[in-house]
Amino acid sequence: MANVTPMSSGSSTPSPNRKALQRSGVSWTDDLPVCKYSDVGIVPNAVYLPDGKTMEAHQYSDYSFNFRAENGCYLYGLFDGHDGVKAAHFAASRLPAELLLGQINPSYNPPDSSIRKVLYQSFSIVERGFFESIDDALAKKTYMQTQIPHRLTREAVKERCPELHARITALDNEIKGGTTAVVALVINNKLFVANVGECRAVLCQLNAAQNYLEVQQLSVDHNIYQNQELARLKNLGINIEKLQNRGKLGINECARCIGDYSVKGGYKENEFLRNAISEPSIAEPSITEGLIMDDYPGSFVILMSDDLYKSVQQCDRSVDPNEYIASLTSRQLLVQSSINGAAQAVVEKIAHLHRHHFKSKSMTCRGDMTLIIRNFSHPIGTNAIPKLSFVGGYQGVDEYPVTVPYLPENGITSNFRLVMPKSSMPNQHRPLGSYSSGSPSSGTPTNMPNINPVAGAASTAHNSVHGLSIGPNDDQLEREDEDEGDQFYRCDQDESPKLDANGRVESYIKFDTFFHRQRTKSSDSGRRVAWSKR
Repeated sequence: MANVTPMSSGSSTPSPNRKALQRSGVSWTDDLPVCKYSDVGIVPNAVYLPDGKTMEAHQYSDYSFNFRAENGCYLYGLFDGHDGVKAAHFAASRLPAELLLGQINPSYNPPDSSIRKVLYQSFSIVERGFFESIDDALAKKTYMQTQIPHRLTREAVKERCPELHARITALDNEIKGGTTAVVALVINNKLFVANVGECRAVLCQLNAAQNYLEVQQLSVDHNIYQNQELARLKNLGINIEKLQNRGKLGINECARCIGDYSVKGGYKENEFLRNAISEPSIAEPSITEGLIMDDYPGSFVILMSDDLYKSVQQCDRSVDPNEYIASLTSRQLLVQSSINGAAQAVVEKIAHLHRHHFKSKSMTCRGDMTLIIRNFSHPIGTNAIPKLSFVGGYQGVDEYPVTVPYLPENGITSNFRLVMPKSSMPNQHRPLGSYSSGSPSSGTPTNMPNINPVAGAASTAHNSVHGLSIGPNDDQLEREDEDEGDQFYRCDQDESPKLDANGRVESYIKFDTFFHRQRTKSSDSGRRVAWSKR
């Protein structure tokens, strides 16, 4: 585990310029360029229905950014909202302003202590701003509660004073909501990570010579099962045994977050928390020491929401999710010609894996999944599809040789070419703040590496590259996908394409089933003709 030290609070008052920016409602981050060394992948939550289809249970509540600022400064953040999207959206919009508007100047090579202090204060300022944004609703709720007859329970108020109960409920909806967060800041090629809650940051380093991937978790899981958090909650007077039996602090198991009034100012309304001497949940981040990334050749960092790694855990408890996701990510970086799309490929594979594992259990749920990849020096495209040789053009198109297993009955062979348009659409970045609501295609097979899983959950671990496996092998997935009607595509989409003796790419489409059907149809047709002649 990276060295994490507590920080003194210091001043946490936003500057006048930042206050004016907050009041304006304009997001200055809209003009920040996207970091070209990073990629973001998202898959929304899903409920598996009895008919085999899926539906979203709630609005996608994760927010993220991957910015390139000035003077060699980069900022990445992931905010996993709960009980609504308000807090996650607020934090993702405001936190960059607390870090990139002059607080840190990379040109002066600031000491680690100053950078860590700014990171610490940014979380405090953002939370304060969030609660200020709901001050009016809190004041109205406090006044409404004074109108409740003495000692009436919430259920009794609903029955005796339905109008008052409805108004208080409406105010509760305005107040509720919190978010966990993980932020990575890169200054002069030095990495700092800060987090509250269960979003993770993981450092991954590929040693290609010795064929292993070193995985180190940089963040801290702030939940009711972590020893440090348990000790803190116990010192507040909370019954730890009852809390763990309940399985959550407020609406989830996180012990730290930004926002969430129900476990902060309103914790007295929770029977499991009302005996605490102060607010049970806090927004104090754990912050790593600065890591000089030149000391980690072959490295990349991933930021991920808790539902991403928990989906892996739900499928196989014996597999370390950090290692598994790092292995998938490394594999995608190696087989793709650029980093674009790598994160989306990883989250879709895990979503498909989870659906495959739980599709027989209707009404099983999976949460929103988000993954940010920031590559430093991990190789990209080493095993990518080789470039095809241009063999000529005709009427505005380019033609490339391609191998097709075509078996005409007359024995005459033909030369086939892959025809490609001369112009293609350029790669476009996904606009920040926009999120896809589409679920991954149920017919897309995943190619999970098929080697014995590695058990354990150490913060730092070594495993052979791409050496973790969960669930069925490729043949099983292929057979199941064929049952669903997707019968013509190979499942080894992540494997590097091989060239034949003529230097052509082997076919990525299976024609076996097609030929079998054609022969079957021909035989049936011949029998029908023979029968009609009788």
